[in-house]
Amino acid sequence: MDEIARHVGLALLCVAFAAGVAIVAFAGSLLRRAVGIALVGVSAAALVAALTAGVGGGERLAAPGIAIAAGYSVGRTGCWAVGDDYGRPWNGFLATQFPEGAPPSTVSVMSSQFGVTFPAGTNPMDVVAVHPTQLYET
Repeated sequence: MDEIARHVGLALLCVAFAAGVAIVAFAGSLLRRAVGIALVGVSAAALVAALTAGVGGGERLAAPGIAIAAGYSVGRTGCWAVGDDYGRPWNGFLATQFPEGAPPSTVSVMSSQFGVTFPAGTNPMDVVAVHPTQLYET
């Protein structure tokens, strides 16, 4: 029973730390750089936690993977919340509009930045529904 409790505690510690690091990293303006720093930090912290908890060899190597997956999941959910890194226009069940996204999913942005073509006469300020790729990756 102590063995199971130790593993569960380690997993919870890794997830909590990864979530905290991801939130802090994605709150800054240097998103791309912060992601790399967060992944390295989460890996190191998970490995230290595994070493101090007395976890065995193979499980010790798995700890950073759990932390990275948890941190990435939280980070991509944050990208969805702010409307960053969305996909191409789509009208399916999960389609999402980002009128205040970074950048907004408007006809003008989709045309100029992503090369998407729309019918002639389409209002450039119309908000377009897009694939929520952030949620797919979560």
